[in-house]
Amino acid sequence: RVRVVPQRVAAVLFANRNELLRRNVPATRQAFAYDSAGRAINRTIVYSSTNTDVVLISQLGLVTPRALGTARLIARVDDRADTLTVRVTEIPLAQVRIEPFSASINPGATQSFTATLFDSTGVQVTGRRVTWRSSNVNVATIDAASGVARGVAPGNVAINAIVDEVPGFARQVSGAAELVVIPTPIASIEVVPASVSVRVGTQTSVLVIARDAAG
Repeated sequence: RVRVVPQRVAAVLFANRNELLRRNVPATRQAFAYDSAGRAINRTIVYSSTNTDVVLISQLGLVTPRALGTARLIARVDDRADTLTVRVTEIPLAQVRIEPFSASINPGATQSFTATLFDSTGVQVTGRRVTWRSSNVNVATIDAASGVARGVAPGNVAINAIVDEVPGFARQVSGAAELVVIPTPIASIEVVPASVSVRVGTQTSVLVIARDAAG
């Protein structure tokens, strides 16, 4: 009777030690077993994750990043194991599209802007914080959180939507639109008093009142 003894494992190592994963983008982190001479041997690897809310790993080494955060991936054969700490981040943004691209309002009026975000693969990204800015607050202001602009004085401004990039990266992605603040149209002019008499060679004063459509 012959008893086959599995070849003893000296080390287990992850082949890909890149710690960065993108949320919802599948990846592979396979490990291999080696003997004391450094040769790869055919042994079954048992995989596990210390934080399955963040990362899942199958018994084939296929990784599913589920949420932002960190986790440790463990590959084990008998009493040998390797640990790989991974970090799940957002997919880098590539484009911020603002609607409307161009708009015009009068002083005191408001205009709402919205931003749509896309990643480098062209897929729309949601759940990211957008910060709004006006290039000239003397012409138009804009609420940094809501994207509602208000006209202040006639002129042109750039409306910018800025999105912080993946945590740990300094780069920002932004989009821009144009807002034109035009003078309020005059609907009527009133002269007070409506009539006046003056002698030749004398002067008098009248009040001219310009009104918009709202009076």
